[in-house]
Amino acid sequence: MEHKFKAVSVIISVVIIILLFVAGPANAFILGFTIKDPVVTKGDDVEFKISTQIEPEEFLDIDKFTLVLNGPELQNCDFDANGNILNGCKGITITKLVSSNSTYGYGYGYGYMAGVLEFKIKLDSGEYLGGVYHTSLKMIIGESEFEKTGQDIIIGITSLQGCSLRAEDGTFSTEEISTKNNKLNLNVPLRNAVNGKGYIISQYKKGRAVYQFDIKSVIENDEDHALILTDGTLKLTGQEKIQETSTVYLDKVNMVVNVDGETFDLNEMPIYFMQRC
Repeated sequence: MEHKFKAVSVIISVVIIILLFVAGPANAFILGFTIKDPVVTKGDDVEFKISTQIEPEEFLDIDKFTLVLNGPELQNCDFDANGNILNGCKGITITKLVSSNSTYGYGYGYGYMAGVLEFKIKLDSGEYLGGVYHTSLKMIIGESEFEKTGQDIIIGITSLQGCSLRAEDGTFSTEEISTKNNKLNLNVPLRNAVNGKGYIISQYKKGRAVYQFDIKSVIENDEDHALILTDGTLKLTGQEKIQETSTVYLDKVNMVVNVDGETFDLNEMPIYFMQRC
């Protein structure tokens, strides 16, 4: 009888060990994905840091990592656990910073690692179209895929140094209001477009809307048009102030401004003063 209980105990122990071994990889890592400076001028480097922390008692067979950039153009950069580029990766260099692995008695083939992996990735923004890019990092392990979303990166161009702009009227609209009584003021110091500021004031029957913003980046700028990203706050009478980002489209040929916000739009606003833009 005693031998029977021992046999059962051994079987249970073996089953538990097998379950832990099989279930291990799903929880075996912490994926770190950070961007040092997500807003750059075209031609500057964007620096990513990637890290995986694998539990000491477990292992993973990492097939590859994929850095995804989704914006004005789509780029998938595939690289292996040693930092070697497998596919894509336009304008990208990868440096392996840390590799701490141990076998814990198992015979692992190529790609099996346990411990810590860290990579530094540099992206030459001069190789890419200007604009906003959504980023994500995928980790492929056999048939499983783990993904972490990163910050958006913004690739801008040379600034609108000294730009001063005034416009009025147009149509300001949200889900609740629509008005043609609007004013826009935008001013960029001669030093740097990142320090540029502006506001939109829209009067309507029951109050007014005020959007105060900072210029985040200049995506495009030529003789005919400019495309400007802004970040600020929107306040409507009787409502709480909210964070709001917007894109300002400056049509220099037809002398009109259009603003595309998250919760509002401002369309066909005539420009009556424009200097150094």
